Amino acid sequence: MKSKAINIFVASIVLLLGQVRAQQVKVLKDSVQIDGVYYVLEEIKLDNKNVPLSAIYQKIRNPHILGSYISATPEQRLSAKKDTLKALMTSGELRQSGYGFEHYEVFYHKSGILNLLVNVQSYGSPFETRRYHCFDLNTGKILGKALFANHESLLKVLSEKLKMQKKGIKVSPAALDQYQIISDEKGHLNEIIFCITDTGQYRNSGYETFEVRLGKKELAFYLTPQFRKRLLE
Repeated sequence: MKSKAINIFVASIVLLLGQVRAQQVKVLKDSVQIDGVYYVLEEIKLDNKNVPLSAIYQKIRNPHILGSYISATPEQRLSAKKDTLKALMTSGELRQSGYGFEHYEVFYHKSGILNLLVNVQSYGSPFETRRYHCFDLNTGKILGKALFANHESLLKVLSEKLKMQKKGIKVSPAALDQYQIISDEKGHLNEIIFCITDTGQYRNSGYETFEVRLGKKELAFYLTPQFRKRLLE
């Protein structure tokens, strides 16, 4: 009986380790020195055995940056970024090329849910774009607003909270696609930060973005049952 219990325990540990390995996320990095300053190149790498990764990479990657490498492996794309940057430096065309640096930030990665930011900034320019993505790694699909129920009510709540920061900004349904899932040290959901862009006010660095926060208690009403269980339990 003792031997059987040990075997079950070992099997459980192996299964757990397999699940962890199946959903690892890391950001590969390299750098190039330009005029005495090191510029970091990044590429996100997923290790998920549940779904084909190529489709996820295509949704994360900016199609205007190395478009021919949109389906390449992370290692291939990172190498191509470095080679392209060096070639532009050698030819003296770097500044006018609008070469874009991608920066990745992972906010949440648990229970088969991946939430991250892709920030792109062009060389020699203050302009930057920020796009948030949320994936169900069990299916490979983008969650976006599918994470939430009661969209109309949720938009009203966001609009009221936004008025405390700035009046006159319309919160569109697209706002429900752009968010950060914030957790505590143990990976438990704390809040979701909705990142709402004021498209009516353009600045040199891009459009101004406002953050509206909803805590765990408020979110319980707006999360769909399927994902409420995965995020809150």
